[in-house]
Amino acid sequence: MFDNQQLAQPAPALSRAKHDATARRQHGKLRQAAKIRELEKVLLTLGYKSAGQRAAVLGLKRSTIWAIFNAEHTRGGLSSNTVKQLLAAQAAPKELIQVIEEYVREKLSGAYGHNHSVLKRFRIRAGLPSDAN
Repeated sequence: MFDNQQLAQPAPALSRAKHDATARRQHGKLRQAAKIRELEKVLLTLGYKSAGQRAAVLGLKRSTIWAIFNAEHTRGGLSSNTVKQLLAAQAAPKELIQVIEEYVREKLSGAYGHNHSVLKRFRIRAGLPSDAN
């Protein structure tokens, strides 16, 4: 099997780089989930407790609200279409819009671990200007 010298050797640089990239992505996902929880906290503070109330104020369907606030259900955070709808919500209080805009700025800056091509596609699909971050 393995002798002690083989086990004591440092890992190859490629493995470390891959591990570092995975750790950055994981940290980004955690940060993204925290921002979505912050959005939920603001909704609760403003008195929007039910999915129906949240859907009405955010201009989304109740099923979309459920998907947003059940973090284990989501993969890459808020979709570009959802962000577009959130930013266009007429009934949304300024506190909610502020959190959504922070989310968009952080996502476009790469803080959530997405690569450049994914962020470019997100920006285009959400209808955001190229200087939105």
